[in-house]
Amino acid sequence: LVEEGQRGEKGQIVALLDSELAEADLRVAELKVEAAAHEIRATEAELIEAQKFLERTKRISGTGATSESDLNKAESRFATLSARFAQAKTEREAAIRVAQRAEVILSKHTITAPFPGVVTDCPVGVGETISIMSSSGTSTGGICTIIDPTSIEIELDLPEKLIGRITPGMPAAVVLDAHPG
Repeated sequence: LVEEGQRGEKGQIVALLDSELAEADLRVAELKVEAAAHEIRATEAELIEAQKFLERTKRISGTGATSESDLNKAESRFATLSARFAQAKTEREAAIRVAQRAEVILSKHTITAPFPGVVTDCPVGVGETISIMSSSGTSTGGICTIIDPTSIEIELDLPEKLIGRITPGMPAAVVLDAHPG
C-alpha cells in the first residue's frame, strides 16, 4: 500500500497480508465460545433440576417413600452434573483464549509502519509470496524498507590539512550525485 519515496507516519498501514484463513479461524473460535456458553446454560439447568430432586429425595428418604438406591442415584447425578458444569466453564474459558489468540494472529496480517519515515525500497509486489526466512536461512528484505531521514548519518573522508577549518555545529551541505537536490 506504499510506494518508494512516499512519506508515512507511525502506525500507517504498509501492507495487508491474505487473512482469509485467519478470519475463518477466528469465526470458528468465536462459534466454539458460543457453543461452550450454550453448554454451560444447558448443564446449569440440568444441575438445578438435579439439586432440587436430590433435596426432595433426601427429605423423603427417611420416610420410606424412596429407597437408598434412589438417593444414591440422585447424589450421583448431582455430582456428575456438577463436574460437567465445571468442565463446561473451563472449556468456555479455553475457547475464549483460543478466540483471543485468533484475534492476535488476524491482527498480524496488517503490517504497519513502526515509525514515521520515508519508504526507500518495495521489493515485494501485490500477490507475491513472502517469507521471514529465505531458502538459504537468511532474512529476506521484507515488504518494504522505511528510513527515518532525521537519523541519517553521513561519513566522509577529509584531508588532515582541512581539519582545522571544521568546527562543531558548523553548517554543511551534502550533495549526492545519485540524488541531486
